[in-house]
Amino acid sequence: MKKLLALAAVLIIYLTASGQTSLDTVLFNKINEYRLSKKLKEIKWDTTGFKAARHHSLYLNGKNFISHYEDSIVYKSMESRYEQFGGKTDRLSEIIALGCCNVHDNDPCLLDKLAEEILNLWKKSPPHNRIILDPANTSGGGSNACTIREQGIRGIKNYVVISTFVFI
Repeated sequence: MKKLLALAAVLIIYLTASGQTSLDTVLFNKINEYRLSKKLKEIKWDTTGFKAARHHSLYLNGKNFISHYEDSIVYKSMESRYEQFGGKTDRLSEIIALGCCNVHDNDPCLLDKLAEEILNLWKKSPPHNRIILDPANTSGGGSNACTIREQGIRGIKNYVVISTFVFI
């Protein structure tokens, strides 16, 4: 019960009016910082990509596994999810990560540490890194589903984050 209450508190604190969490925003900004460091243009926020990514991250979190596909006719693939949320494009890329970070709830760098963990996973994977650094990508949207899997001592918690990002 304590875990459920802690998770609810985290989500309530970090949700913005658009449905984005602060973690979604921090990770998006880190992706753009990384692209700029490689002399690439920033990508623009894509609300449809965010909605498709949000749906998929929550789905994966509920199923407790990682996949680019869903057991659904309507939302089966990245393309179908994007279209279901109103998007039209012939160019999409999707990256997914399962990140884990042990931090204290009161750590002011909580979001930064979680976002850095996810981005580092993608940077270490050549296919994911190529997608992030693809100069043809001009927009994107991502979302994270965060769960506290186990509680440590002295307020240290193990945050598990499933992150989905869609590039257009």
